[in-house]
Amino acid sequence: MRIEGKLPEGYVVLCGNGHEEHSFIVQNLNVSVECPRCGTTALSTNLVTKYTPRALSQDVPLVRECACGTI
Repeated sequence: MRIEGKLPEGYVVLCGNGHEEHSFIVQNLNVSVECPRCGTTALSTNLVTKYTPRALSQDVPLVRECACGTI
């Protein structure tokens, strides 16, 4: 699980369970994040720690829409 980007609606989180990847939006990062589709959980601090260096580099594209279809 990882944060893919930030939208006005919240954070776009990508979850991959080894077989497929899916995304969802989290409005607020609480202590942990749970995927509504597969139930995978991750600590928000770990997600942010992985996301911050990527966001500061030029390798992270700006997210314009979410594959979850809610935008």
